Amino acid sequence: MNTPPRLLGPAEVREALGISAPTYFRWLRDGRLKGVRVGGRWKFPRSEVDRLLGRVDPQEVRRAQAIRAAIEAYAERLVGLGWKRKEVEAMAQSQDGPALATLVLSHALDRGATDIHVIPRAEGLELRERINGALSEVPSSLPQPATDDLVRSVKALAGLDVEVTDAPQEGRCFTAFKERQVGTFVSTYPTDLGEALTIRLLDPATLRLRFAELGFGKTVSDQVLRAVDRPNGVFLVNGPTSSGKTTTLYCLLKFLYQPGRKVMTVEDPVEVHLDGLLQANVTERMGFEDAMRAMLRNDLDVAMVSELRTPEVMRLLFQMAASGHLMLSAMHAPDAISAIRRLLDIGKVPSRLLAENLLGVLDQRLVRLSCPHCRAMKLIAATDADRLKLSGPGRKLRVAANRGCDRCQGTGVHDRCLVGALLAPGKDLRAALDAGEVGEEALRAALPANSRTLRDAVLERLAGGDLSPSSAIEALGV
Repeated sequence: MNTPPRLLGPAEVREALGISAPTYFRWLRDGRLKGVRVGGRWKFPRSEVDRLLGRVDPQEVRRAQAIRAAIEAYAERLVGLGWKRKEVEAMAQSQDGPALATLVLSHALDRGATDIHVIPRAEGLELRERINGALSEVPSSLPQPATDDLVRSVKALAGLDVEVTDAPQEGRCFTAFKERQVGTFVSTYPTDLGEALTIRLLDPATLRLRFAELGFGKTVSDQVLRAVDRPNGVFLVNGPTSSGKTTTLYCLLKFLYQPGRKVMTVEDPVEVHLDGLLQANVTERMGFEDAMRAMLRNDLDVAMVSELRTPEVMRLLFQMAASGHLMLSAMHAPDAISAIRRLLDIGKVPSRLLAENLLGVLDQRLVRLSCPHCRAMKLIAATDADRLKLSGPGRKLRVAANRGCDRCQGTGVHDRCLVGALLAPGKDLRAALDAGEVGEEALRAALPANSRTLRDAVLERLAGGDLSPSSAIEALGV
């Protein structure tokens, strides 16, 4: 990959153009001089100086032509998705780099993507969009000049250092899309072929912040809302990365917030801003432990700690609950009992403290729903039945099989929803913890005989045709 051209600072530009500082600022204000903001300062490509001096570089002309071709190709895609041509042409007429970035983001948002993956290749870039949890390739490869321009533009929009290409960076910004602001989180990863970008999109139009709309079903939803409707205690949401834990926590915060309650959070980073809450980002000067101790001095009622990263954070969570606060957080464990075991083993949370304050562990997964418009039902394949460990009548289960259609863009997937099961400690489990009987077998034996598990919830949706066998297998990790 070619080394990106060095950007010039304001003093270098003034010297090259032979202009005074007032003229520089006037040209900048009037749009005659065009650059990018890097770390709070203006930077300018050498081509901008050449343009103002009337010099034409053949290589620069070819670069501009490649970028314009990429912009026009993406503009046609948006027109193909139903956008008005005048609207798309207006987007494409802005500065080339930002225009291409804006079109790429708009294309992904219009298709309902949650992430854009920018992947460098030997020749140009490959773009992929994550839709309903699955990555799909955008059918084109951007040429090298457009590649460099797109990466630099996205980094500049997210407030990253455009010149740093050999170290990972993270940043965020808001992108205008159809009269609303979409949160955009950008993470870079240096590779031997150039920088890879992951762009996460948080569109407020697609966020479901009512707990009943997440897909758990009425029984689980009612159980969870009853469990958290307490003045103090610890409620945990458990699941792997990208299983919707943050969305669930935000829904619970919105349910719990009322003018008579002070609700605080510490997150890394804040992903959705909720009115009335005091939300804070982890910083170099304020870690999770610092923020939690500060919360205690700020007269809180409800707190959400986005991650339990250290043993001290785990212990603080339960100590704060014991002192009269309702605490919410997330964990990454195979199941609810395993989450409890990690609190005991890794966090060294005293078993009695855990028994007295644990309100529940919601074990959840984000699953892909089969498209109802192209769904057919067929006998489950023996290999799928084996992986799901089905026996008896379960091996004759009729399950969803999708051929793909226009409404699901040929994927067979209509949408995503959450499935889950709540472990709410009963008297037997609390007694086992209180007595120090904390082995995994002892804890599982203390669960009620009719306890519903995540596996039960997934298989129920499979039998109802909502999930395909592949979705069920993915959700259960088997």
